[in-house]
Amino acid sequence: MRALLVINPQSTGASSATQRVVERALRSELDLEVVETDARGHGVALAASLNAELVIACGGDGTVNEVCNGLIDFTTGRSRGAALGIIPTGSTNVFARALGYRNDPVEATHQLLESIKRANRTEISLGLASWESPLGAEQRIFTFCAGIGFDGAIVERVDRERQRGNRSSASLYWRATSREVSRTLIVEEHAPLLYVEESLRLGLALVANTDPYTYKGNQAIHPTPRASFATGLDLMGLRDIRLARLIPATIALSMGRTPRGSIQRHDLTTITLRADRALPIQLDGEPLGRSKELKLRSLPAAVSVYGRARP
Repeated sequence: MRALLVINPQSTGASSATQRVVERALRSELDLEVVETDARGHGVALAASLNAELVIACGGDGTVNEVCNGLIDFTTGRSRGAALGIIPTGSTNVFARALGYRNDPVEATHQLLESIKRANRTEISLGLASWESPLGAEQRIFTFCAGIGFDGAIVERVDRERQRGNRSSASLYWRATSREVSRTLIVEEHAPLLYVEESLRLGLALVANTDPYTYKGNQAIHPTPRASFATGLDLMGLRDIRLARLIPATIALSMGRTPRGSIQRHDLTTITLRADRALPIQLDGEPLGRSKELKLRSLPAAVSVYGRARP
């Protein structure tokens, strides 16, 4: 099988020793070509330009996101033909873990090779996000989560810390969450969202393509427990984010529970979130700028992956 291994050498667990072990194991079973990303967005071009039956994303969730954006034909909403494999070397690895991969690159490599031998492939849904930026209309695939506003601001905070040289980690994300909670409650600059399809005003909205939504170390976070790669998009909303609602919701999420009293929507084809001013957007934990509106659409059976997606 012709395979392309796309490596992000800057991801948290991508040491040179680990890369050598992974490459050697893959070459023993596959006709392998290896490429490395050298900047944000490079993975999209690599996955789109090279001919392979299997594209393996070796990195964190950002690398997986870029590879999927290179694999998917935006016109059809389906893969251009290649299957997807994952070797997790990031700090959180939500997508890989949701597919049943162990959170260790060497063990995950053996899992991937075993899945290939057994032809254990599953077609899963992805999401397509659309928004207006200063550059014009933009579109991007997301694999497990999307949002605008509160969670987008958290991701912006994390990205600023990463740009300063701080290592991406679960503790960094949760420190950013605590600071955004404090800012929202004290400064009161939060802009409410409109869930357009139901004309429903929300203080916070989280959109997921699978469960869990993310992890706090080994603790899975479940705002949308029914979300699945086999269905459409799920939404969890809070009607407002005043102190009496936001603090208990944050505590519940950090303990792996779904917040009491939250609004739940399951298996949606489209979700449109709108604000009265431009708010930060995040897809799969990556910042994508700001906009007043984020349109999300489910792409059923968009890509074939090696792994065991939760039904």
